[in-house]
Amino acid sequence: MLKNLFRPGLLSFFGLILALLICLWLFPQSQALLLAIWQGLMLLGLSFVWLLFAASLLPQQIPLITRYAWLIDGSMDARKRRYTRRVTWAWTLLLGWLWLNKLQIILPDPACSVCLPLSIWSDLLGLLLMLSLLGGEFLIRKRLFADQAQARLGTFVLQLLQTPFSAVWRFQPPERTQQAKRQTS
Repeated sequence: MLKNLFRPGLLSFFGLILALLICLWLFPQSQALLLAIWQGLMLLGLSFVWLLFAASLLPQQIPLITRYAWLIDGSMDARKRRYTRRVTWAWTLLLGWLWLNKLQIILPDPACSVCLPLSIWSDLLGLLLMLSLLGGEFLIRKRLFADQAQARLGTFVLQLLQTPFSAVWRFQPPERTQQAKRQTS
């Protein structure tokens, strides 16, 4: 499990955060610049994640949550596809709202002293909302798909973390793969 948590991209992200915190501690006079960089990185990260979710909702695309569910469960019926599309929409809307909220806070002045507490509270609220959506979605799915749902939230989160993003990104549903094989033979 720890091997999956410490991937190069994740280590680079935590390394960047650590470097910013060390610079902030060593050079307190450059706090405004580091704060602006931090806010910009947060906005860039939110933009990237929102774009992943939104792009997966385009026609002829498989929604991101549907891909994860297909990889974790191994099968997907029409009812579950509709449900996972709705969950992807919920995540897209939440991430879009968080992005607009972050933009509203940092747009006037990314390094203002009033913006820092607002940004910290906004980030904490965003984290709580994301955790609430994850937990709430788990409870709803457990009720709607009682025969297929995982028994515990921890097991579900562990399965999400163990699913490599490259498999999600390059995902091809089994039907499409079988149809392509039939057409080429």
